[in-house]
Amino acid sequence: MKWPNASEAFLLANIVEPYEKVLNSKLNTLETIKVTFSDESVRFEVQFEYGTNLETTEQKMRTLLSGVRAFPTYVAPLRFHQGGNNVSNQVVGSYFFTSENGQFTQAQTQLIKDIAKKQLVSISGVEKAELFPNLEQRVVIRLKPEQLTAFGLTLGDVQSRVRTLLQDSTGTFEQDAYLYTASYQSVDSISSLQNATLATKLGTVIRLNQIANVSVEATPSKWMTRFNGQSGILVRVLRQKQADLLTIQNAVDEQLALNTTALDVVALNYEITFDTGLFIKRAVWMMVEAISLGFALSLLVSFIFFRRVIPTLLSSLITLLSIMGVLGVLYLFDVSINVISLAGITFAIGMFVDGVLILIEYLDRQPHALKQSPQAIFNAISTMIPALLASTVTSVVVFLPIIFSEGAEGQLFSGLSLAFVSGLLISLALTILIVPVFVHAFMSGEAGQKGRSFVAGKLTHLVLNNIPARLAVIVVSTVVFLSSAIMLLPSLGYLPDIKRDAIDVYIPLKNTESKEKVKEELVEPLNRLIPQLVDGDIKNYYVISLGRLVTVGLRLEDNEQLPQTLAKLKAELPDAFANYNVITIHGNLFGGIEAKNNLKIYLHAHDKQWLAANQDNIKALFNKHLSGVSLRFKPDLTAQKSVYKIIPKFDNASFIGVSEVELKQLFKSLTQSNYLETWSMNGEAINVYMTLGERQSLSEYANVPYVTQAGRQTYIGELLAFEQTQVIPSQVRFNSSYAIELNIGITDKALSVSDVMSQIEQHIAPELTALFGDKGRFELEGSAASITKAKQALSGMFLFVALSLFAIVTFTLKNYKAGLYVLASLITPLLGGVIAIILLEVMTGIRLDVLSVIGFIIMLGTVANNSILLVDTAARLAESGLAQSQAILQAIAQRKRAVLISSLTTIAGMVPLLLFPSEAGQLYKGIAAIIIGGMAFNLLSIFTVVPAFMAQFGCSSNKSPEIEQQEKHQNEYQGAA
Repeated sequence: MKWPNASEAFLLANIVEPYEKVLNSKLNTLETIKVTFSDESVRFEVQFEYGTNLETTEQKMRTLLSGVRAFPTYVAPLRFHQGGNNVSNQVVGSYFFTSENGQFTQAQTQLIKDIAKKQLVSISGVEKAELFPNLEQRVVIRLKPEQLTAFGLTLGDVQSRVRTLLQDSTGTFEQDAYLYTASYQSVDSISSLQNATLATKLGTVIRLNQIANVSVEATPSKWMTRFNGQSGILVRVLRQKQADLLTIQNAVDEQLALNTTALDVVALNYEITFDTGLFIKRAVWMMVEAISLGFALSLLVSFIFFRRVIPTLLSSLITLLSIMGVLGVLYLFDVSINVISLAGITFAIGMFVDGVLILIEYLDRQPHALKQSPQAIFNAISTMIPALLASTVTSVVVFLPIIFSEGAEGQLFSGLSLAFVSGLLISLALTILIVPVFVHAFMSGEAGQKGRSFVAGKLTHLVLNNIPARLAVIVVSTVVFLSSAIMLLPSLGYLPDIKRDAIDVYIPLKNTESKEKVKEELVEPLNRLIPQLVDGDIKNYYVISLGRLVTVGLRLEDNEQLPQTLAKLKAELPDAFANYNVITIHGNLFGGIEAKNNLKIYLHAHDKQWLAANQDNIKALFNKHLSGVSLRFKPDLTAQKSVYKIIPKFDNASFIGVSEVELKQLFKSLTQSNYLETWSMNGEAINVYMTLGERQSLSEYANVPYVTQAGRQTYIGELLAFEQTQVIPSQVRFNSSYAIELNIGITDKALSVSDVMSQIEQHIAPELTALFGDKGRFELEGSAASITKAKQALSGMFLFVALSLFAIVTFTLKNYKAGLYVLASLITPLLGGVIAIILLEVMTGIRLDVLSVIGFIIMLGTVANNSILLVDTAARLAESGLAQSQAILQAIAQRKRAVLISSLTTIAGMVPLLLFPSEAGQLYKGIAAIIIGGMAFNLLSIFTVVPAFMAQFGCSSNKSPEIEQQEKHQNEYQGAA
């Protein structure tokens, strides 16, 4: 919120502390409150627990804060925005407007404002259209003190008269049976305000422009923008969270096209610089290609196994119908078809045909008599349905925590989860309904392909017939493999580093740089230097000063030249701007330096002077233990800023007859924030300010004449003293106490957030605690805190998945031992997923992050299917009276082809995601690698690990006592042997 003339002390007492008290006491899921002060304004950043519904929480906050205190009319209402500073995932496009004349005219800026604030924001799904600079205007009345003295007018006289002129009145009256509305407006244009009359105490009437200069001008801003070497105005369009990006971007483009004539008339051009749609379109086509290739590969696996066309055609039919069903579900739930939802189809594409292939393989081994009618076929496959149902439900259940998660993975994967879950359920239903009819119509006369009889491997026979070997397999596959997976698990990052076709440069500023200094030392030199440093053709580039940061964006015509251009800028720019910290990076889809994997440490101290004196010591401590990182303090307490202290001369004021209220009003009139009224000018609300002339510095007002409210003439210097001094910048408030923010950016690609966290906890934290002593404390935030919360949430997800798998398998198969065996079989694939992500990092540099961890959850639900098929068959055979070892061997013989087909089709569906080089692939390569690695290890171990458990502890929990006694004697005999 912005409050003209409000000091930090005023905002703290009247806004910040009351708001902190209300929020802390009324919001149960609140975690942190960060408050940042700037000139006459304050910003709150409120963070909530993982899983909090932000929509309802925002409404509750609005209600709570509206009752804290009333605002004057000139204070704008509180503005809310969900998602913090990083809005890069909401950006539809960034459009730069330039003037053919180089500088913008009033007509040009007004047209740009109308397009942004009236036309674009009216598009359905657009949250807002931001202007940089904001192009807000204000009316400034600069009084001429000498003229006021000559006419005997006081500051209060003029202010009172102008307020009256600016205030509109409305009323109603009845005439001829109609109710009319009447309005009264003294002035309706800037010219009528300039010529408004005032009565002096000398009995004369003068016009306002005789004692003041009245003008409409831009609201002061620290923003400066340059585009392709010219002055520019940036319009950034943000979409609502659930709105479809491509639809909105098309609507924005169409709206801008409608303004072509108007733009030509006033000599304006525009160009889009950040085109999110371009990435989305490429990514969508990549996902379509991945789905197509995965479909083809899964069908190829089917054909290789069956060596027949009919089963492959049936697989094609089920897959196509399942995809159509998923698209229908996405439409019903109003989920757009995008790179996220298409990824769900890609992950499931190989699993759509699992049920078909398993049933066909089962029917191939059945006699012709069981294929004489659809009902007979259905009766034949009915024994397989519980296992298929359990397999599908386990895969579905693993996505429930993701669907209901409010974290980054929940936001990114909600569409994916819906596509995946709906696809599996639809494919299962279609399989059960279509397979009997299709087989009867087209395959009843086929002899089937029974394939070669399965001969169990030596290791399988060993674990069945030798108890020590069996126990060794159990121990290795559980204790050893689980320990290995935990030890080998790479350190965790937060978000994947997804590159886009751009180079970004960031130069943080201190609090001491003036707008003119930034323009002379950074903006204009960068504007000239960037084209000189680029060898190839430039598509576009911009230079923007944001007040506390100067940023450069560069796009090339030939993206193949990006690496060498990036290297050149990294080498040249630090030397060209040696007094500044220049950060040059490959553009990131998830935002810039503030959105990267970084850490924040809040340093709290009771004594701000002590903290300022020790800031360099703290920096040295971090540099001693950390390399490959950049450190930045916000605010930098060592960069003191110049301020004026206005000291009232109470003795002189009392002698002259000036009250303290009049002294405060006099002070306000010397600044640019002396607000008078909000005025409706040409249908636009505009703030009006009044100042006592304009001087180069406040101290020059000392000799300016002043007429007191009592009519006495004096000089401002007789009433106020002016003193310029240096002060430490304002700190932020974090969790209701003052602090400074230390941002740790990771510049070494070999480092992860977890690596840096480990160094801080082991080495830096003890020394920092000793340095602070009783002076204060510190706390870790940023990606580090997010990772900690994500780890906790993911641990909860893993526990939920494990318990759900056990419960579902036990309930569906009515065999608790089956549930335990399925859980035990997941450890080996877990190790396979860990090894796969390690290999991926070595080969491509893609690290394990919070989003990739979802791959483990998906993979565990998928590999459980193979174990379910094997355990269910063995249990049913054992319950029928077959000896345990024979039941296991026969179960392997019956299910080995189904397990192989199911696993290979799933792997085939993942291969395109792993191999396709694209921006979208960066999101999913880690997930694909984990699934492929886990499935591969599962194939290598399932015919050994699961048989070992079943042989040692029994196939079923439902066998008769006689059968259990026989198995006991058999085990004793094998042990003696």
